[in-house]
Amino acid sequence: MIFLGDNFPQSLKNQGIELNLKPGCVIKIEFEFEHTTKNKFIVIGATDDGYLLGFFINSVVNKFIENNQLLNKCQVKIDAKNHSFLQYDSYIACHEIKEIHKEDVIREINRDLNKIKGEISIEIKDQVIAAIKFAQTISEVQKRILIEALT
Repeated sequence: MIFLGDNFPQSLKNQGIELNLKPGCVIKIEFEFEHTTKNKFIVIGATDDGYLLGFFINSVVNKFIENNQLLNKCQVKIDAKNHSFLQYDSYIACHEIKEIHKEDVIREINRDLNKIKGEISIEIKDQVIAAIKFAQTISEVQKRILIEALT
């Protein structure tokens, strides 16, 4: 099947995708780890010099994080009931920022627009902001950028 958008210039398609990559947006993209590659949900917190600053959504909290009070306080529970892109309640890991090249994300989403999953609710966004403020693993400069973008 041919879609109208298939005839648009690539630059226009990229602009449309970039407009959706705003703070609070959830995407699901391939992420390379040391020994494997996984599709991960990521909450976009801000954009900064060609990068997206985001947080992983994990189905469970890692035991190390769970046992560390300072890190555990930065895990924001996100409910599947109000976030239809999730199959079950999960956790936004607000203790660790992921910097991702925006161009790489746009290229991946161009191959599959369904990688843009939706947005976090206002209530969850408020909890993410609170977790960022509390996080001792995030610099004050990054905190300011993230909080400003999410509010």
